[in-house]
Amino acid sequence: TYQCAGYNADLLRAARKTHGQPMGMYLITSSGRTPLDVKLKAYSSIGRGVRTLQSYAYGIPYASHNRGWYMNKDMCIAVKQLTHEIGGAEDLLLQATRIPSEVAFLYATTSDIWTLNDNELYGHERMHTYLALMHAQVPVDFLSEKDVIDGQLRPYKALYVFGPNLQPEAVPPIVEWTKGGGTLYLAAGAATADQYNRSARPLDRALTLSRGSVDTLQKYTAPGRHLRGLTPHGHVALDHGTADILGVRQTLDAQATLGASVLAWSDDRTPLAIRCQRGEGTVFATGFMPGISYIRKALLERDTEEARERNPGSNLGIPGMDSHTKLAPHEQSYNPTAYPEGERNFLLLPIQQAKLTRPIVLSHPLVEACYLEGPRGAVITLANYGMHPIENLRATIRAGRSVAKVESVRHGTLS
Repeated sequence: TYQCAGYNADLLRAARKTHGQPMGMYLITSSGRTPLDVKLKAYSSIGRGVRTLQSYAYGIPYASHNRGWYMNKDMCIAVKQLTHEIGGAEDLLLQATRIPSEVAFLYATTSDIWTLNDNELYGHERMHTYLALMHAQVPVDFLSEKDVIDGQLRPYKALYVFGPNLQPEAVPPIVEWTKGGGTLYLAAGAATADQYNRSARPLDRALTLSRGSVDTLQKYTAPGRHLRGLTPHGHVALDHGTADILGVRQTLDAQATLGASVLAWSDDRTPLAIRCQRGEGTVFATGFMPGISYIRKALLERDTEEARERNPGSNLGIPGMDSHTKLAPHEQSYNPTAYPEGERNFLLLPIQQAKLTRPIVLSHPLVEACYLEGPRGAVITLANYGMHPIENLRATIRAGRSVAKVESVRHGTLS
């Protein structure tokens, strides 16, 4: 889904935090992108602090396989609308920044190096767990291993760890933070080797966890769009439905892990997710990949959907309330719109345990909301990745200060 462009923008935001470099993003306007896709991706970037957008096409007309946006009337209309909408809030956007989140993802570069061209499912699990949290309006900050070593984990309430490799120097801060009250989520196969890819279980030892060997069921090194081709190797029973076992499986010994309770069982009654208290904090350990199951089911559902309705008068390809013109899903947008609640609810368990305060809570999960704040006022960006108009969207906004007035760029002053 193009919504993962927000993941890239948040990585850029993490990379620039020390020196404050400006952030820019390419808005690719060709290669199958619809005008609506371009607008949605723009808001995913703007809401994360991007201040330079390049309307990009692959090559000039006489030496390219794609038309540029300047040769596409509908795309020009989308760019015009986007420009006017940004202009309506630009005075506030230029002085506002993303407020810090209370949840962090560990971005272990060593894991990406060792799994590159071998098994990249670990990175896809990280990205699509992020996607599930976005669908619940949970903002995420990324921390590198060096950030953790330097003490930057302290302000956060929840930490998600993915990938097999972890520098040993990052272990003591994570353990101390967890026992001090943090909520730690260990994805399948997380932290089972050091930065030289030697077998190591320092988190397991320090937190007295009994996690078994990691079984690679299927390797994967392709783009996310092909994740639907993965083969399930069983199922996991969740509180709300079942998840597929895909790519990697790691057994968890609940009996040998002091105080552990089982959260999810496989078909053969093997524990594949546990929770336990360590000091004042909580550890969640998972032996399957719910993030991969989450996006794969959405891709399969997208490819079997019936044709959607489209508003004939809309140059963006947005389906209208009373429209009847048929438009195939892939013609309207590449993005899937039906995601399983079971996997999302499971991935949100650490968020519930940590009692996080979300700045924005929406009544519809596929509307992406970003909150930026500055001395002259706050800005909220809304991007409807559900692709269908919403007649009544309820938004609960925790601004943290008194509100003098509320304005919409499209609708003006709101009561």
